[in-house]
Amino acid sequence: MCIRDSYMSAAKAAVKADGERVEFENGEALSQWLIREKLISTVPWDDAEPAIRFSVTFAAKDVADEDRVINEIASRLGDVKFEF
Repeated sequence: MCIRDSYMSAAKAAVKADGERVEFENGEALSQWLIREKLISTVPWDDAEPAIRFSVTFAAKDVADEDRVINEIASRLGDVKFEF
């Protein structure tokens, strides 16, 4: 089983490959955008500051399989530049 967890300040905006800029008021707005646009589920954490939590838990056969899953997430985010 592989578990990776990360907490980060929420991006203020995302710029898509086509130049479209999407602004986020808080972690909730960013979290909703990620699930709709990238099929990535996160947990908004806006109590202290605009933030989100990434957590990935999955059964992997080996390190290569872990890398495959993490690389898929990176690929989904690869066409977006986030502004913090």
